[in-house]
Order: sequence, then structure tokens, then C-alpha cells
Amino acid sequence: MPDESIDRARAAPPGAAPEEKRRLSRRGFVVGAAAGVVAGGLEWTSLRGRFDHRREPAGDGVAHAGAKERFAASLRATEAGASGVVHVGHSTHLLALGGMRLLTAP
Repeated sequence: MPDESIDRARAAPPGAAPEEKRRLSRRGFVVGAAAGVVAGGLEWTSLRGRFDHRREPAGDGVAHAGAKERFAASLRATEAGASGVVHVGHSTHLLALGGMRLLTAP
């Protein structure tokens, strides 16, 4: 008997249209899939280091060097006492301020 009372409480009031389940449309599926592919591609590119070290160090003569050489030049600059931020990878940075060096990590 308790099941019947629960069913009556959930039933639509008399004269109301039956509630339809919301279905995923084709457009919604395509847009969601495309957004997932774009987000995944950007994350993969970021993890590979494509967005790392985007600015060239000034006056170091490594303007057209690869990421490894630019990273080494940035580290040399902070070791020499220059203040700045070195992007180590994905979300890790080396902060050099007033002779102190701090490594951030999530």
C-alpha cells in the first residue's frame, strides 16, 4: 500500500500534460563533443609546453632559440639577481624577488 500513495503523490494533477523526458538533441551533442575536443586539444598542447616561455628574454642573444635555451637564459637572469618570473611548466613558476627565489606549485 505505501507504494500506491507514493505513485499518487508523484502523478501529474488532473488535466496536466504528461511530463516528457528531456532528450539530448543532435545539435547539443555535436556542440558538446566539439567543445570537449577543443578543450582536450588545448590541454594536451599546454601539457606539451607549447604555451611555455612565450616572451623572448631581452638582450640575451637567444631570440630565435628553442624553449630549452630560453628557459636556461631565464634561469641565468634570475641567478644573476634580476627580479622576475620564470614559467617552469604547466602551472609552476619560479619567482625571483629581492634576491629570494620561490617555487610555486599547485
